[in-house]
Amino acid sequence: MMPRFLPREVLKALGAAAVVCMAAGGMSARAAEGSGPKYSLEKVLAAYEAACEAVDSFDLYIKQEHHTLLVVRDTSVPREKWKWEPGDEKDKVPTNKKLTRQYLSRGKYRLDSLDSDGQRIPEGALVTTWDGQREQSLNLSQSRAKLSPSGSTYPSGHGACYLNCYKSFDGDLTYAQLIRSRDPNRVTIEVKDGRIVVTAPPEPEKLIRANTFGVRLHLSPEHGFMPTRVDILVSFEGTVMINSACINELVQIETGQWMPIRFREPLYVREKESRFFQQEKGYFQVDVDQSRSRFNVNLDDDLFTLHFPPGTEVVDEVRNIIYRVGAENESRYLDYLARRGRLGSEQLAQASPRMHRLYGSAGWGRVLLWANVVFVGALALLILYRRGVLSKLRWPLRTKV
Repeated sequence: MMPRFLPREVLKALGAAAVVCMAAGGMSARAAEGSGPKYSLEKVLAAYEAACEAVDSFDLYIKQEHHTLLVVRDTSVPREKWKWEPGDEKDKVPTNKKLTRQYLSRGKYRLDSLDSDGQRIPEGALVTTWDGQREQSLNLSQSRAKLSPSGSTYPSGHGACYLNCYKSFDGDLTYAQLIRSRDPNRVTIEVKDGRIVVTAPPEPEKLIRANTFGVRLHLSPEHGFMPTRVDILVSFEGTVMINSACINELVQIETGQWMPIRFREPLYVREKESRFFQQEKGYFQVDVDQSRSRFNVNLDDDLFTLHFPPGTEVVDEVRNIIYRVGAENESRYLDYLARRGRLGSEQLAQASPRMHRLYGSAGWGRVLLWANVVFVGALALLILYRRGVLSKLRWPLRTKV
């Protein structure tokens, strides 16, 4: 695996060296017949990873919108019987318009939602971060937060994740790691239209992460081995097909370094019986605002650690507990609620300042155990009493004098 966080100059040199080695030949992966030179999988992945890691930080403003091409009018029938048809002019009006600000710094990631379909969102009010060890998310309007031990789902629901268009499959799992996790005898390398195409199919029979998905990288040597396209593959009824994709427009941000500045994410019809099978049913158009965005910048580490305000309900999957962030005293807590405009005067008078742990895997389990013991014991005594068993026993409670 490519070492992370090396100086950009070193990473570029490694990528160039990998290209030279591949030109000389070498083979450890199965190459398609008649496809040109036979490339080594590890050398291809080394050049690709070096290109990805050469940009170790960014601060990007990203706009997205969804376009519908095909629609299903009746979704009450089973999915395999869905009838896709071209959408009308009303269907083709762009929807799901979002603006996000996304940060990356030495493996740490953050996404802030700034606008959703014309509704502005204050920066820091709807945010997700990955600090290399855990994922944190905060929805300030709902006073809810979440901690997760792995970056399992970068927040695609709040906006397209920039890392997905060239590097990351899901959270902290990269495309290169996904390819390496597959049987090398099933990974193919082809040369098509000047691109080196690496395909790792789904392997649902293996107990590995993302086993039901595969990936196909279309790497461009003339663009520093960055992908011009990434296909996400799935296996459906024995057929491997494209589920979604990222089609990238690469721009040279500095000498020898290319990055996606605009990309299209098509979504495909998966119903085999449809005449539109494997055609686009819609797509996301994603654009980086070049006037406000920067690559390879210095960012404060504190940017990737969220601080939850008092009253926030936190689902902590690291410690397996749910709790509320509390205030130090009643007046401070009520002042906080008043400032947020959360409660009226009567509700404020009744508000409890005590924020407490709602449940925990260990402590709560002990409480339930003892409660069950007491309940079962009381029930047994009640049954014995009703059957008259207790009255027949001699209890040494009184002593004749």
